[in-house]
Amino acid sequence: MAYGLAALVVVLVTYVLVILFRSEIHGGFLWLILLVILAPLLAFVFLDWNQRRPTTSSSVLYIVVHEEGDQTSVIADADVTLALPEPVIKRTAANGAANFTIPGELMGREFSLNARKDGYDVRRPVRVFPHTRGDEFIPLMRKQGAKASVDHSEMASNRAQTSPSPDALGLVYDSEQEGHPFESWVRFSNRRENKIEVIENAKHGLAAYRITAVAKGKAGVNKSFPTRYGRIEFDYRVEASDSSGTNIFVYLIPMQETGFRRSGLIEVGTDVEEDPRNAFSPYRVRFLVPRKHYGDGLWHHGTQEFDFREIPEAFYSIFGPRINEGSTDPASGTLLLTNIKLFSHEV
Repeated sequence: MAYGLAALVVVLVTYVLVILFRSEIHGGFLWLILLVILAPLLAFVFLDWNQRRPTTSSSVLYIVVHEEGDQTSVIADADVTLALPEPVIKRTAANGAANFTIPGELMGREFSLNARKDGYDVRRPVRVFPHTRGDEFIPLMRKQGAKASVDHSEMASNRAQTSPSPDALGLVYDSEQEGHPFESWVRFSNRRENKIEVIENAKHGLAAYRITAVAKGKAGVNKSFPTRYGRIEFDYRVEASDSSGTNIFVYLIPMQETGFRRSGLIEVGTDVEEDPRNAFSPYRVRFLVPRKHYGDGLWHHGTQEFDFREIPEAFYSIFGPRINEGSTDPASGTLLLTNIKLFSHEV
């Protein structure tokens, strides 16, 4: 409305000038006067529109640090530095991953990114241009004679098998103890062609969820837990994946409490269900299934710690294995899951 009023004023002023001075003012000079009047209006419209237009509040940049020449040999406990105006340093998790939240006003700008760890050569920084989402893989060259990187998902399996008392945390859920396999779970799929089913006797007599996503479809399952602080353990097998990158993840998702006029599954960081930004939410804890496990025909053990206690809106958690959700290279894939156990520090 403000734009219309300003345009009307310009038209009226121009009309008055033409009526009063058309005999005295040369036509070319009249156009010059009109241009002088229009210029401030156009400048005002542009600046006001630029200020009003919606902007993305933030983006997420996912980093995976791995050994030179092998993206499947991930490196845990590496220090990753992103040189924002206020530099941020994060340490990679057991799956070699770390993520950074980029403020909306910094998206598209160039920043320096680097990773380092004892036992690996110091490398030159890489240049990144954060946008709404993205992945970045950083290779590190192991020094001669230094100990090789460890497959941390397998190490977690050994730790879980030798741990004297994982129940000290408090066992909240065990998939083996459900009367009917996975009867308390909720399925997630955005395409009819996707397929989610329970397979009997998938591993040593245990039932497993078999999740298949086609093309760029998103598929997965959800299991809610009344805790914000604990550890999830699970066995998985990737039957296949056509992705040239990574498209199979296991998420721990902090969820908000719902009530009057708010119902459904609402993640921390949004106010609506199924917000398209959820897949790249900086609040999610992400277990990245190693590429070398894609299609190897073997079962592997995964474990992931999570702690949402410092997030005021977090009320409970969801364990959410996914295919393609959060991937920059979505493709067909099949994931099997079984032997899921959740331990909590809050019971």
